[in-house]
This record gives sequence, C-alpha cells and structure tokens, in this order.
Amino acid sequence: MGAWGRFLVALAAASGLASAVAQTVTMPLVEVAPFAWRDNQGLAQGIYPAVAAALAKETGLEIRVDIVPFSRAANLVGSGQADATLLFATNATQDRTVQAAVLFYTDQVVLLRPGLQVAGRVDLQPLSLARMNGGCRDLAEELTVAWRFEELSSQDAGIKLLLAGRVDGFCSVRESLQYAANSLGQQAALS
Repeated sequence: MGAWGRFLVALAAASGLASAVAQTVTMPLVEVAPFAWRDNQGLAQGIYPAVAAALAKETGLEIRVDIVPFSRAANLVGSGQADATLLFATNATQDRTVQAAVLFYTDQVVLLRPGLQVAGRVDLQPLSLARMNGGCRDLAEELTVAWRFEELSSQDAGIKLLLAGRVDGFCSVRESLQYAANSLGQQAALS
C-alpha cells in the first residue's frame, strides 16, 4: 500500500448555514467506518461524530447528527435540507456543497492486489482500479489515458474484489482501508 497524495476532509456547508446558528444545526454524516457509523444501540460512533461533538462544545451550538449514505449527505446539504456535513471532497460533492473549512488531511492510497507492485503513479494507468463514490479525484485527473474507475459502495467490497483478483487496485484513504481489512480479518493478506 503506497501513499499517493494527501486528501482533505472538509466541513461542507449549505449556503444558509448562518441562518441555522440560532437553532439546531443539522449535520448528516457519511456512513463509512471508521468515520461514522451506528453501534448496536443506534448511537453515532466514529471520527466524524467526535468532530461534531467537539464543534458543538466549542461553539455552544446544538448539533443534531444523523448517519446517512454518502450521496444522501451531500444531497441534503446541497438542497438546503441540512446545514452542514463532514466529508471528503470528491467528484460527487463538488457542485453540491460549499467547503467551509478544512478539518484534516489524510493519505490517499492505492491498495494493490496481493503480489502486484508498481514503481509509481504512471504504472497505475494500465491497471483496473476501483474507488468509492467518486473518490480519488486527484489521481483520476492526473492520469493521461482515458480511464474509468469501477465505482463501489463499500470498503469491504473493494477489499473482496482485490482478494478475488477482480480489480488490480482499490483507491481510498488509509484509515478506511485499515478498518475494513481489520473487520474482514484480512490485514495480513493485504500487507
């Protein structure tokens, strides 16, 4: 697994966030572990709910978190049905939200199927790669050949496709890949 760039996680807001300040701020969060998920008791868990709680504490605002699928979070904010979200900037979010603040950067990586190695980005061009929800935008823009990612709905699906040899690589962020590999018991097979 090699790092292919830094990827930002941003607070994305609807244009009317200022009007929400006097009331409860609604914040749909993307359901992708380890960033956000619901535990067995239905409570929001993960990095994003912790960030939302810290924002609420720091600002004194009431922030109502909901855990939703990726495309729904951006759509709710973009349509004004929610006030803000925390998410990665991707092709799918580009025109739906306004970036309000960069919260942190993470490594974007391409996890290759076992036994496959590349020396650099140019060696990725002939490979079949998968990604989630329009992610890995900077890598896609950098490649010089006409090429299409296989779009996936989960990290687990990407790892399973790699192990089955159905794709050559899966582009994601380090935290998500490690979490998915651990949850599938495949950390050793993917190292």
